[in-house]
Amino acid sequence: MLKGGIREWKEKGFAVVVSDADGEAKGPRLYKQHCAACHGDAGQGMANHFPPLENDPMMKSKDAWPAIWVTLEGLGGRPLAGRTYMGSMGPFKKILTDDEIAALLTYARREFGGVKTPVLPSHVLDVRRDIAGAQWKPKGMQTPKP
Repeated sequence: MLKGGIREWKEKGFAVVVSDADGEAKGPRLYKQHCAACHGDAGQGMANHFPPLENDPMMKSKDAWPAIWVTLEGLGGRPLAGRTYMGSMGPFKKILTDDEIAALLTYARREFGGVKTPVLPSHVLDVRRDIAGAQWKPKGMQTPKP
């Protein structure tokens, strides 16, 4: 096992190969670590506090963009499916890497929505870029060119 973990080794510039088996195990592990306390081990949610993920439209959608956006930016204070939940979800954009979000959402969408198509790290990066490009700017302000 690498001392310090894979992320630290990558940051130091060492080549790290992660097996497909580790990638398959990463999603459930990340869900349990970051999501299960609120959304439940079985995606059942917590009544009046956090919505269930089981059969949630974002989990069932062929388009992963909304689920990626919510994972990156967080969500709270808005009704979901006609219900308002007291809890809010914080953003994971600075906590999880694109690889981690992809693994987590691939697992969650398969487990709770029946979607077999994986979420790729490139999909997460695309949404990050969409979010960064859509930030509010005062009227007439131009984006500086590099």
